[in-house]
Amino acid sequence: MKDLNYMSVAEEAMRKIKRGAFLTVKAGDALNTMTIGWATIGFIWQKPIFMAAVRDSRYTFEIIEKAGDFTVTIPSDDMKK
Repeated sequence: MKDLNYMSVAEEAMRKIKRGAFLTVKAGDALNTMTIGWATIGFIWQKPIFMAAVRDSRYTFEIIEKAGDFTVTIPSDDMKK
């Protein structure tokens, strides 16, 4: 995985996110998918990160707090076909 050019993948992902991306989270029986309105990709402490902003007033935030993880889906360009 170290051979992967993280920033070129990140640039492509951010281009696609501008057209729409989703965050899905599940904790117990609670399941929610939301559109991502704010996101950033970069490095913190020399580790690649993806950050999506979720307001604490959102139902999704409540589930994220209970869940161990979540999924980010960035649709590919050819999904329109």
